[in-house]
Amino acid sequence: MVEKFYSFKFQNVKAMRYLSLMLLPFPFIPLMGANVGVVIFLLVIMGPMVLGIVLAILKGKAEDIICIKDTYFESSYFGDINYDDILRISSPMMYPKPCIQLKLNNGQKVTWILNYQSNVFNNKEDVTTFLAFIEALEQQIKNKEAKNSSAKPAGLELEEKTSNIDSVSEDQNLTSLTEQLEGVKKKNNMSKWAIPIGLAFAVLALVRTCGTDWFRSGDFNGPEMAKNSEKIFQHRSAEAKLVLGKLARQSGPYFLYSNDTSASLTLLPDLDMDNRTGISAFDYVTANKSLEAFIEHPDSAKLDLYVIGKGKSMGKLSKSALNSYDSTKTYLYFRAYDPTLLIPSSSPQDKTNLKDTGANVAFDVSTGIPLYDTHSLGKAISKAFPGMNMMLANAKLRPSSYKLYLAARTDAGMDEAIFRKAVRELNKQMNAVKVDTSTFKLKIFNKNF
Repeated sequence: MVEKFYSFKFQNVKAMRYLSLMLLPFPFIPLMGANVGVVIFLLVIMGPMVLGIVLAILKGKAEDIICIKDTYFESSYFGDINYDDILRISSPMMYPKPCIQLKLNNGQKVTWILNYQSNVFNNKEDVTTFLAFIEALEQQIKNKEAKNSSAKPAGLELEEKTSNIDSVSEDQNLTSLTEQLEGVKKKNNMSKWAIPIGLAFAVLALVRTCGTDWFRSGDFNGPEMAKNSEKIFQHRSAEAKLVLGKLARQSGPYFLYSNDTSASLTLLPDLDMDNRTGISAFDYVTANKSLEAFIEHPDSAKLDLYVIGKGKSMGKLSKSALNSYDSTKTYLYFRAYDPTLLIPSSSPQDKTNLKDTGANVAFDVSTGIPLYDTHSLGKAISKAFPGMNMMLANAKLRPSSYKLYLAARTDAGMDEAIFRKAVRELNKQMNAVKVDTSTFKLKIFNKNF
């Protein structure tokens, strides 16, 4: 075959880890107090953030030159990759598009990330070349699969299929690499139309839920549309609460250790409730659609753990940029919260009126703590945040307002014995920085189900 070269710039996914530097200032914010100078505040807060962004950009710039061959392709960035070594092809949702990720049989993940809009990492010409590379890769994989299929006796192929049905592991995909590549191409193409299609679906959903009444009455009054949509929202919210109660009973106990004695835990579905159109008639459209999907398919819903504290303040316990890509299924969750400590918000909406106290938000950070057999519980907790000992020490400096939460859930690989051991390890670390642990209480929720 005639060798063809594909040269393009892309974003190195591993450079995203430098963004974790943006979390570094948080343990020190409570120490600065209300009278700290603006210059010092900006240095402490903005310094690590700027450094993290700069490093992510500098280290994220990458360029690859690829030469397609019959049985493998040469990559100047990743080295030679045999087509037979490719186990799975995907386009992860968390990455910009277009992108492609190859999982190899040695466990390595080879990822190229680009953006349809020109930016510091690539331009539109790079995207064109990258998409041409994907087409060429698909053609070579099709050729390989065709050769493998024709070279294998029909009887042997049938025997292998029937004997291996029950032995396919979780990591193996039942679709062929060619089909996986087709799926990647569809995802990459869909992102170009995400905004207009989203608006179209919002309009269709509004007509679907309320359209019958409108057409009967001949009244297309905007406020009336919004009122009908709100009634549907209230009805479906009541249904969703009943469904959620059944799911919670099946989820097993969840555990909390905190110096917030009024705190409790609850599970809530991850639903899209936002109105991105900005049109008042669409206020409940997305929410209604999400609630309907949750009610009809509750088993496929993702339930998140929330802590409800004093004054009904609510915080989601989830992974952070520090561990969002960890592979373990066993997790603890850690949160630090101080409602009296206000920091400037990064939200554009909050900056419309800088004199408004709403431009500040309460100090509230959380992360997951992945647990591995190769690491001790104490080590895992100590590495939950950069400067974790300083994060814990704030409970001594601000005992009345600074709250710490350690939580876990049974369906995330946790049981009561492991959680109590984690509590003992956390107490050791708090004692080391002179925190009074007598104010902390352990609670177990949902235990009777």
